[in-house]
Amino acid sequence: MELNKECIALLRWIEKQPEPPTEEDMKSGASRVYSSDRVKWLLKNGFLLGDWTVQDNVKLGTYALSETARSEIQTRQTLSRKSFWEWFRYIVTTLIALIALIRTFL
Repeated sequence: MELNKECIALLRWIEKQPEPPTEEDMKSGASRVYSSDRVKWLLKNGFLLGDWTVQDNVKLGTYALSETARSEIQTRQTLSRKSFWEWFRYIVTTLIALIALIRTFL
């Protein structure tokens, strides 16, 4: 598994939470992108940090983003903005050229 759209969506969801979410929070709030395998993979590869305790023989814990995950999210946002402005410039220049071409025939 690689850092795909679903992984990024889950990391962004975790980033937006006011407090570190539990696994139950992720199951209910991020059900579209949550899977236990995905969380395990993110933990194993250093994108998530876990803080667990055992209470009444039940494993309880919260998850937080690592610096690696924060960096990855920020890099993707920067690239997304950059790509948007490149397309925006292309569309504007194409429209200007198209208007100039139409005006030559009028």
